[in-house]
Amino acid sequence: MDPHEPFLKAIVADRHNDLPRLVYADWLEESADPPNVARAHFIRTQIHLEATDPRSDLHAEMKALEARILDFYLEEWRHELPEPLWYSDALQNVRWRRGFPDDLGPMDENEFHQFGRSALDTIPMTSLHLEDRTWKADFALSPGLRHVSRLKLGPRFDDLMATSFDLPTDTPEPDSTSTDSLLLAPVFTALRHLDLSENMLTDAWVIRFATAFASASFAPTLETLSLSGNFGITDAGANVLATAPGFDRLISLHLRDTSVTPAGVNQLKKRFGSRVR
Repeated sequence: MDPHEPFLKAIVADRHNDLPRLVYADWLEESADPPNVARAHFIRTQIHLEATDPRSDLHAEMKALEARILDFYLEEWRHELPEPLWYSDALQNVRWRRGFPDDLGPMDENEFHQFGRSALDTIPMTSLHLEDRTWKADFALSPGLRHVSRLKLGPRFDDLMATSFDLPTDTPEPDSTSTDSLLLAPVFTALRHLDLSENMLTDAWVIRFATAFASASFAPTLETLSLSGNFGITDAGANVLATAPGFDRLISLHLRDTSVTPAGVNQLKKRFGSRVR
């Protein structure tokens, strides 16, 4: 058996916990093999970065060390990624966090089904970015999404906009939309950060989302919701967010570059205070 395998399996199985990563780093360093020692330093550096003030000198020093190690070893470590990324320009979009690939970069529908869905089960990913203007995503079909704590859809993930509220009254309601799938899928039990910025969302979408949010699988865990860059959201949408149940757990609500006026922001601040961005 590959001596690394038990450690890697433990990390994948408990990917939100730093302890298995630090145990692996200790084992790597004890080997005294230079590439292993470098990986041990990389894991510890990235874990420490998560808890370091990004404005501090220490953060800048650790970012520089992180970049040097990754530049030197990325060619070797790329083999931990899905094979389609090995020789692709998309390799540069992969984000490494806490010592391992955490976000494979923006994926369209084909890429997600080709390698993204399986990657959720084989590498300790916790972040996912999906962008595809034509994809009607059925999230319930991907149980690996239970690992995702950060989800970004878009920009221009058009199916998010295809709600019955946005259609003429004589148009049949869509059989399935990504909004409904997102809200109804039981798999998002670890989701903490949801980024839906720049998707041309409207007040009607906010109504649909807010009405069902309290029963969504991620309602108990969601900390950050970004709706920035959606100019169709006005004070009417802000008032819905200010009064709908289930949002009190949010640590941060982002509404930059929308059509919400200072009056709408004041309504939100009555509920969220400084948590509104």
